[in-house]
Amino acid sequence: MRHRAAILGLAALVLLGARVVPPHWPVSKQSTTPVPMDNVTVFAFSQVGAGESDPQVLDLAPDINIRSWQRWDRDGVKAGDYNTSYINACHAAGVRFIGGSTATIVFRDEAASDAQFLDWATRDAAGNLTPRNYFNPPAYRASLANPSYREYLIGIGKLQIDAGVDGLFFDELNGDYQGVAYDNNEGFDDYHLRDFNAFLNSKLPLSERARSTAGRNTPEFNYRTYLAEHGWSATPFAPDNPMAAEWGRATGNHPPPSATNFVDQAEPYLYFPQIAAALRTYARQKYGRDLLLTSNGVWPFTDFQSVGLYDYNGYGPGETNADFCPVTSSGHLNGSVSLQPALVNIRNLSAQSAPGALVALFIDWPTPLMDRYNALPLGERQDYWRMYAAEAYANGLFFAFHLRTTTGEPTATQAGVMPLFKSLAAFYRAHGSFYHGETPSAAHASVNTPSAMIAVMDQINPSRRLVHIVNHQYNGGFIAQNNVVLTVDAATAPASVTLASPELPQDEGLPFSWAAGRLTVTISTLVAYDIVAVNW
Repeated sequence: MRHRAAILGLAALVLLGARVVPPHWPVSKQSTTPVPMDNVTVFAFSQVGAGESDPQVLDLAPDINIRSWQRWDRDGVKAGDYNTSYINACHAAGVRFIGGSTATIVFRDEAASDAQFLDWATRDAAGNLTPRNYFNPPAYRASLANPSYREYLIGIGKLQIDAGVDGLFFDELNGDYQGVAYDNNEGFDDYHLRDFNAFLNSKLPLSERARSTAGRNTPEFNYRTYLAEHGWSATPFAPDNPMAAEWGRATGNHPPPSATNFVDQAEPYLYFPQIAAALRTYARQKYGRDLLLTSNGVWPFTDFQSVGLYDYNGYGPGETNADFCPVTSSGHLNGSVSLQPALVNIRNLSAQSAPGALVALFIDWPTPLMDRYNALPLGERQDYWRMYAAEAYANGLFFAFHLRTTTGEPTATQAGVMPLFKSLAAFYRAHGSFYHGETPSAAHASVNTPSAMIAVMDQINPSRRLVHIVNHQYNGGFIAQNNVVLTVDAATAPASVTLASPELPQDEGLPFSWAAGRLTVTISTLVAYDIVAVNW
């Protein structure tokens, strides 16, 4: 009751200051319809500076490079910063070129004046700036709640649209709540606080006291002041703070669509949609074309998801960490581990946040996960892609081949994996129809070999059931499984059954038996990844 009274009192304060509260709330969670991407199957990740290029992209020629560059500090704030010849070369090779910008990192020299920088930069709960001193010069977090800063991001996007990019990748869209100590003590700037008032105003009931005092010249409620008065400036999420749950802790890079708190609704459903709408309108009105928008993680109002893989990600069961590069105690690839539970979680989260958007994974950097990947012996690094790219594609996602970063790690060519990437890209492109227009099937499938991941997908046109099998018998390399018997539900006898695999020179027909709603086939040898297509 004490907390309820406190919240009602705050509602009254918000209402008393209603003359300056913008009518943003409640927000709409109706996402936009994604741009169709049924002809995009092979993804790559190669990031360079705005004035640079990566010949590996032209060599591999993926359907899309999901983050070709990112505006960082003042690299990318002028039209002349961008290498338009790289865009043109990618287009000539059939590669969709995605540019973009860091969304919430800002440096002092980006602003036109110190006053503008201080206006853009967000604050902790005590009202202090939040410098990242591990950058030189220090970086800060900008407030996406600030209309002036959003216009700055929109301006960066327009420069790149003028340069010819096919889309934009905005990184760390809700990083303005992160906190220097990763404790969510950030985002308490005046612009977020203003919108928090509007959030409270729309959510909390109008008390009788508020009705009787509304319209008086009373100062607007200030959450930072409230925290200071209660001694919570250093601990804004103290258990005794009744407003902590209303404010909320930001879920980094994948805000839940079911969120009811302020921070997990503001960036995905209030600020980013404004940026997205402005840029989409600009591209259509000036150039008559659609713009592909994405961000790091799972977001509404995107055309495809770019899910960065790093530790402490919350994609595991119950929002636990999913290890996307599992290794043994000696640092070798632990190929016995399947990523399927986390992949299904990501797929389902995206289906709720942005129905119809494709989902592409990429190895995020610089991270310990990427360090584990780079430390693998060449053969195991190749097996990583043979195994986990297959699991992604099998479960309705895609995996961007990791070509290059901007922090000095070995490129794909230097690491020796480029020939494999070319081979896998050729396979996935040739079998692109398997990976579009499919839905997870309720049909049950099983094999007579241990440690195999199985995913069953159905398609309407053509009418077929796809059974994906990934071998997890592994010890420094795949342990081939012979005479693998697959049994799968099939209501009627199929017209044919086909086997496809990156290990096969071409697809093969499979003999089959069918009885009482069950189909049985035998695969002579399962090495890494097989697909059994049941065709009606």
